[in-house]
Amino acid sequence: MKKEYKIEIHSIVRFIVAMIVILVSSTFLILDNLPKPNSEIISVIQFFAVFAISFYLAYEVGKGKAKVVFTKEGIQHIWQRRFFLSWEKNYTIPWNLVDNYVFQEDRTFDSFIINLTK
Repeated sequence: MKKEYKIEIHSIVRFIVAMIVILVSSTFLILDNLPKPNSEIISVIQFFAVFAISFYLAYEVGKGKAKVVFTKEGIQHIWQRRFFLSWEKNYTIPWNLVDNYVFQEDRTFDSFIINLTK
């Protein structure tokens, strides 16, 4: 009895904070260190390049990966990739604390619902 589910977790708060920090800091670095372009088209291209890079980096900062494993001992939550500056720990929920659980699979959003005993 060993089932594994791989989960990709996205934190919108971490994404927004990282996006703002990266976008503002990279804009200041570009304004201070690069010469001003003569053309507006180059300025727009430069902005979209900075925005795309900031979006990608913020997306990676706001993403975590975990694995949920059902073993004989219980349900294990194992972080494969924690969020940036995060100290969440792996944990196990023993079966004597689990009343029941359901894995609901959907096209865009899968979820675990675990009911614990009192």
